[in-house]
Amino acid sequence: MNRIDERLMLFQELMSCINNLYIWKYDAQMNLLSSNCPDESTLHMVFSLENLSGHILQHASENQMPFVFSNSIDMSWIILFEKENKELLYVYLLGPAFTDASAIARKEQALSKIPLTALVKHNFMNLIETLPVIGISQYLQYATMMHYCITREKISFSDFFYYEASKKNTDNNRLSNIHADDISDRHSSYLFEQRFLKMVEEGNLNYITEGSKSTYTGTVGKMSIKDSLRQTKNMIIASIVLCTRAAIKGGLAPEIAYMLSDKYILDIEACQSTAEVVPINQMMQRDFIQRVYKIRTESAVSVFAKMCCDYIDLHIEDDISLSDLAERTGYTEHYLGKRFKKEMNISLKQYINKERIEYAKLLLSNTTQSITDISEHLHFCSASYFTKLFHDITALTPAEYRDRTKYIPKQNK
Repeated sequence: MNRIDERLMLFQELMSCINNLYIWKYDAQMNLLSSNCPDESTLHMVFSLENLSGHILQHASENQMPFVFSNSIDMSWIILFEKENKELLYVYLLGPAFTDASAIARKEQALSKIPLTALVKHNFMNLIETLPVIGISQYLQYATMMHYCITREKISFSDFFYYEASKKNTDNNRLSNIHADDISDRHSSYLFEQRFLKMVEEGNLNYITEGSKSTYTGTVGKMSIKDSLRQTKNMIIASIVLCTRAAIKGGLAPEIAYMLSDKYILDIEACQSTAEVVPINQMMQRDFIQRVYKIRTESAVSVFAKMCCDYIDLHIEDDISLSDLAERTGYTEHYLGKRFKKEMNISLKQYINKERIEYAKLLLSNTTQSITDISEHLHFCSASYFTKLFHDITALTPAEYRDRTKYIPKQNK
């Protein structure tokens, strides 16, 4: 048994402690080699009806990132690949599962549309009752771990592709599973939403860990007709609005919050695919929460110091000068610098650089901008100076920090 099989066997045993999420292994021609499903033939037959093999092999020839497949009755699998020197060796499936509990309630109506024999349908109906209902976030977490077992590569949610057999348009970069007949029960869980907004309001830096404890198994309301990218954009814009309000409640200055809101909405509108939208949403959430955290943990400062800090926050992407701040506060440049250092125990230049490094962290974690571009964007005199300053503050180089955070989407290979 090779190392990959050993790791997958351990992963399979761990998964069996949680739910009935099965693991399937196919060869490069999509012949089934093994699975741990007790009714392997029935589920394999349902999976095969969607004629997905060709799409899997086409995707594998262009990309090695996993993708989520949802069939016509809203059952989902996640497909992963094992390659050697870019040549496909094996295809793995994790699933099936339902990411929407309401899909199970519609099972009889959905099954009537699938050409199965009466016996197979009977067996399948019984099998459905044993399949897990898993929030998409948790499902992707499992798949991320399984991908690591296969490739030893760490990936993020934004690396996944999406495919729905029930839609005519099979654009890879889509996450859409909306039906016109069930809009009423396709809205986000109110409790899940409120829990997250509370984290924004409190500046809870553990929001990723804490949020994963509340698995979201609901679905999103229909926000666009026949346009999955527009659907995703509208969903994220609604999230930006809610996060903006929560951050203001948490103490973030309204002018800063609304400036950030406008910026992120414009960034979302400029996206051409869902794969671009996801990292911006992650960056937005992280940005708001970190700003609120900073406000709540800093000691009380004077109106003068807060005015300076707010101005720097608002103009962090601009070439901030001492004269701009002096004009803003009504003091001379000399007095301004002297008073700021006395109150904040740090010079204005050091504070501006520290805030730029904090913003650079967000760009490194959530965008594909090069280190040179980020350096120029934040008005450092050179990329080498930016790297030195970044290391002095964080004890990591920008490249090391980006590699550790792993929020950026990978490019197609």
